[in-house]
Amino acid sequence: MNRRNLTSSNLKSEMIKSEITKSLRNSALCTLKSAFVAATLLLSLQPHAAEVPPSPHTDSHLIIIRSNATDPTPTTLHFTAKQPGDYTLWVRITQPSKSQQTPLQAEILRANKTILQGPLNQNAGDVKTGGPEGYRLYKEKAPLHKSRDVVGDPELTQRHELTDPKAEPTDKGVDDLANDLLNDTRAGTGEYWCNTARVDKLEKDAPAYWWKVGHATLEKGEYELRVHTTGKASDPAPIVDAAFLTTYDKLIYPWIGDITAPRASYLRFRLDKLPADGLEILGNINNHAGPYYRTPEFHLNPSGISLKKSERHTAPGYTRWYCLQDIERCPALNGNEVTLHLMDPALVAKLG
Repeated sequence: MNRRNLTSSNLKSEMIKSEITKSLRNSALCTLKSAFVAATLLLSLQPHAAEVPPSPHTDSHLIIIRSNATDPTPTTLHFTAKQPGDYTLWVRITQPSKSQQTPLQAEILRANKTILQGPLNQNAGDVKTGGPEGYRLYKEKAPLHKSRDVVGDPELTQRHELTDPKAEPTDKGVDDLANDLLNDTRAGTGEYWCNTARVDKLEKDAPAYWWKVGHATLEKGEYELRVHTTGKASDPAPIVDAAFLTTYDKLIYPWIGDITAPRASYLRFRLDKLPADGLEILGNINNHAGPYYRTPEFHLNPSGISLKKSERHTAPGYTRWYCLQDIERCPALNGNEVTLHLMDPALVAKLG
């Protein structure tokens, strides 16, 4: 069993088993018999946030460039690169559908030296650059890529799931194997992340489209993103709605949910080695102040948090992010000390 004391001012992580091998601030390395697990915790201040689904940026560096979604062009946004790497810049532009499209150019600068510049919002776009046409092609392709790991948009999914009454029934085991093989292939091309759960909904009067500006090699440091017009500006001017840089270079078209996760307490694990029959992760949280002193036991499953159902982790790598405030009676971060207990039920049974 592991105990972890969490406060908003002091972040600590400890080992999740009996033999402590290494302890790091804000993360924990832990061994559950033959399982080797690393846990990472993020704390912030807003309770009751939605659970964060898996993301193509999980194993990559992601820089979210903050915008208040009302920045008309031209605009300058500042950001910090905390990790060096080869990044791709995506910028989302909102423009009223009744106004004429305004050609734009985006630039990344450091100490007034241009690192990257490229056009956006200058035409209909395509599958390589995004824009309206890139969005349309992505949306059409999304329902074709089914995955057991995501819950898609029912409206988009149902359009492509009308079955032929004369079709021969298929073998579920064969279908599952085919799905796994296809997902392995899609993961290498970026198509794994093209599904109906990752399609932005557009506002009819002011649609927002993502544009891929280009690639840049960034070192650690402070940078500026400048977006300005290259022709006659429309009235009202287009708005820089959102922007980010990622080292994941296979993204077909972004999803706004990857950069708008609500601020809350998040926990995930890195599973390096697993038992042959998989790993269960069970937990509860003790609050050292009233009115609620303990949460129910919860399961941190591959599909998400559950109070009733347990699922085994069978694949190494990073788990999804779990939002602790989604757990019933989990306290908000108000300065009170709480204790997070994590355990593997099989290991606990063996230890008596």
